[in-house]
Amino acid sequence: MAWPWRDSALVRVVGAFVSWAGFITCFTLLYLVSYTLTTLGGSCASGGPYVIEVECPGNVALFAPLSILGGFLFAGIALLFAQGFGTPLVIWAWPILFVGLSVTFFASAASGDVVGGIIGGMFLLMGIAPLLLLLRGTDRWLLFLGSRSAAGRQFVTAGDRPVFRLINRRPGAVTDLIPPTARDWALSIGVVVLAVTAGIVGARLLWAATA
Repeated sequence: MAWPWRDSALVRVVGAFVSWAGFITCFTLLYLVSYTLTTLGGSCASGGPYVIEVECPGNVALFAPLSILGGFLFAGIALLFAQGFGTPLVIWAWPILFVGLSVTFFASAASGDVVGGIIGGMFLLMGIAPLLLLLRGTDRWLLFLGSRSAAGRQFVTAGDRPVFRLINRRPGAVTDLIPPTARDWALSIGVVVLAVTAGIVGARLLWAATA
């Protein structure tokens, strides 16, 4: 199905902002869930016919599943609407998720939880290893800028590496290739910074409202 209205700068910019803001909201909520679980001894339960030793706080029970599903949803939004504009969420989502969650396990390890330290190390490795491979096999600046301008013009070296085939599904003709400008950098990074800030603030407000 063709959606001609997607081929506009506004759709790409809004798509990048919404996908990043939504993903960071979901990740922050998941981080708060995991951190709260560590303070509760690593597990809790809610509902059911059995006697519950540790009751889950309302926000933990609510956001544990929703944050995970929401993360996938917003990654899909990035693919459909950002279309290569801006810092590529589909590349950064994995490192953010695993490196970020490793912090909670390391925090529990600091209080004597050896298993938490082991899991934290595994999560850290799972998050960093793919990123290091990308840095070796990709034009590194594309990991921050993206592969296209807001207008949909493909940058000079974008699309010639396998990793960008996922986020650059409709490569432009060779004659359309353009070098990125300072304006492209400012717009791309600016959208992500604003979206990440909005996501963190929004997540903390949601968490506090459902505590």
